[in-house]
Amino acid sequence: MTKIALDLGSNEFRSVRTDGQRLLARRVPAVYCVASDDLSNRRLLEQARIPFSQANGSLIVMGNAAHEFSMLMRCPVIPVVLEGHLPWEDPVGRQICSTLVESLIPPAETANSLCVLSEPASTSRSPQEQRGFIDEVISLRGYRSVIVNPATALCLSGLQDAEFTGVSLDVGAESIAISITQHGEPLFEGVFGQGFRVIENRFALSRHRYLWDQNGNRYLDLQSVRNWIRESKMNMTSPVSGDELWLVQQFRQLLIDAWASVLPDLLRLKGHALLNQRLPFVVSGGPTQLDGFSELIEHVIQNSRVPFRVSEARLSSLGPYSIARGLLVHAMLEQDVEAETPEIAA
Repeated sequence: MTKIALDLGSNEFRSVRTDGQRLLARRVPAVYCVASDDLSNRRLLEQARIPFSQANGSLIVMGNAAHEFSMLMRCPVIPVVLEGHLPWEDPVGRQICSTLVESLIPPAETANSLCVLSEPASTSRSPQEQRGFIDEVISLRGYRSVIVNPATALCLSGLQDAEFTGVSLDVGAESIAISITQHGEPLFEGVFGQGFRVIENRFALSRHRYLWDQNGNRYLDLQSVRNWIRESKMNMTSPVSGDELWLVQQFRQLLIDAWASVLPDLLRLKGHALLNQRLPFVVSGGPTQLDGFSELIEHVIQNSRVPFRVSEARLSSLGPYSIARGLLVHAMLEQDVEAETPEIAA
């Protein structure tokens, strides 16, 4: 049985699959740009050898090529995932999403092939239509799909030495996923419907980071903000400038709000035997790679009313593939369970 993991993150889509003894990992930015379908734009794209497609009288450039096209044409890069959900209601958005997914997962070669995936977490929209859309895209590639919470997947990749037991938190662009697991089984799963993208937007607005397109329309220069955050040497425990201090305060408040949003449900676990011991804590997500982020999270937890104590907070060592690797572990465990389940005669 072919097994593949697909992490549908809000900034990137990522996949990990087995190929014999090898692991193959791929990722693509979950973004696109739109330009009018005229001769000059087509010639520019062809001369620059930028791949594009056509939809509703517009030219669509997606994935890695979108960033190159954005700089070339001075047009905004549009996220595929907005407000924590995939664009299942938008025909163009559906086409873009399907194309990006198809670039990451090859057609299944065997029957009953399995794709274990995480989906964008939305607290404001019903997940049923989104899951129906995802199932359709995956089934067209020949796979049966299983959806796993991204924070639970993080536990499977980041807490192996703790027997898949502890607390995991994934700080995404559009949401924050939280999970408490015992031997890989979730005791609690929650989601907070804001991520670090809201901080990028606030920073760009407050610092007047704007660009103008060919028609004179103004839009936020979010890429320069991301570049500054990624390339800076800031430490979240000791900011040295006003901008760094602002950023630390914003992330601290985001984490406080995330824990506060799930606290009522967490308190229902109070008294569970697992919570009587100190638990390892693993975190992943773009901003968690900043120096001092794990210490910031520990400080927020210590000053909250969460019903557990942390033995250590660690960053996932797998970088952008932390969730995808955990999804692949889930696929392997599910295959083992299926292999051990006896068939029942009719």
